Amino acid sequence: MLAGWDRVADLGSLREVDLHAAEVTEGQVIAVVMPMAPNRGEAKIKLDGVNQGRIDTYSQTKMNRVVMWQTPPLEAGVHTIAIINLATEGHPRIDVDAFLLTGGFDGE
Repeated sequence: MLAGWDRVADLGSLREVDLHAAEVTEGQVIAVVMPMAPNRGEAKIKLDGVNQGRIDTYSQTKMNRVVMWQTPPLEAGVHTIAIINLATEGHPRIDVDAFLLTGGFDGE
């Protein structure tokens, strides 16, 4: 697990994942990296408790490490990302490969 991230839910079933980034500097972006495959489905994503819409990880062919969603440039501080599995009928599974923290300027 990357430094600065905490697991708050059991990733085995991936019903809901809440993660938060510590010490985000001004302008940094957090990207959600997930696999896409025929048995994958949809999830709802929230940033700091605000709904950001849905992401669909279904694909006819398997693809690993796809950036499925990213934040806009963030203000400095702690931010929470929640990924809620919508258990799509016929392909209810979602997985998270990684969270990427990029960009930003620390003022020095």
